[in-house]
Amino acid sequence: MPIRLSVRAGGARTELLAALEREGLAGFRSSSELAWVVFPAPPDGTTSLEVLYVPHLDRYRVVARDAGRGSVDRSVDPARLLGEVETAGEAAGCVAEALLPAPV
Repeated sequence: MPIRLSVRAGGARTELLAALEREGLAGFRSSSELAWVVFPAPPDGTTSLEVLYVPHLDRYRVVARDAGRGSVDRSVDPARLLGEVETAGEAAGCVAEALLPAPV
């Protein structure tokens, strides 16, 4: 069975970067070709955030990953799904919410 690719898959990277900019989010690293960005863990934190576009699902996934383990092997360093959304704007909103300081 062939994988269904979204018509908008080619513009997903542009949409994602624009949505992050509209939310005022900065400090991330992005792929030069894919709709994928990483917000590294802050020096005093242990969690990094990633947003990636999944073309065959036509959705964006926002995940948190434990940065303190230092593993690059994703099979032993699983991510926690924070959201799976349809638009880049929703993904940016999910990241903005996750980056809010925890209540004291």
